[in-house]
Amino acid sequence: MHITDEQKKAANNTDLVSYLESKGFQFKKVGTSYKPIVRSPYSGDMSSLSIFENRKGWKRWSIGEHGGDAISFLQMNMGMSFQEAVLELTSGQSFALPPVSSAPTHKSLSHATMANKITKKPEAWQAHSRISLAGTSDVALEHYLKSHTEVKEIHFVLDNDKAGQEAAEKYCKKYADLGYTTKNHVLKHKDMNEELKAFLNGKSLVKKNGMKI
Repeated sequence: MHITDEQKKAANNTDLVSYLESKGFQFKKVGTSYKPIVRSPYSGDMSSLSIFENRKGWKRWSIGEHGGDAISFLQMNMGMSFQEAVLELTSGQSFALPPVSSAPTHKSLSHATMANKITKKPEAWQAHSRISLAGTSDVALEHYLKSHTEVKEIHFVLDNDKAGQEAAEKYCKKYADLGYTTKNHVLKHKDMNEELKAFLNGKSLVKKNGMKI
């Protein structure tokens, strides 16, 4: 896919703090920088990350990596190519929703919300938290779970292609082995954008077992 100059400019101007907050991260202001809140530190976490006053430049002090924008952050920390990073930051493909602030009695974490639960039952999706993965990386998910120990159930909704489904199956097993209840929801169409378009045209989403939801 061709990347336009407008996309490059928009991605370069992305507010990195806001972007990471949409992925489940929480930040506190320390001096002129923004530091992630890591309630249960672990090896390889983002606790040494600083995002500078302009909310674009960043540095991970523990490993010495640094950059001047969100593109470089995704390339160096999420393993994305330049093109993937620009598309992630500008195309809205992730269909990301930040976690809700309430504390429901039963809390699950999903990659992206099911469209009919938002449009038909707006009160239902508020009982759950959502986090968008960066492509097929689960770094943001690992970080979120470390600071949200109340999560017991994880639902994955990744792209309906080879890479997306291989990642979904891998993560279902990985997190099931860690004690979470996991489920892979396979989209009828290629990705959430296409799914939403189809839904708005009157079509239903389907689960992996073919049942309507």
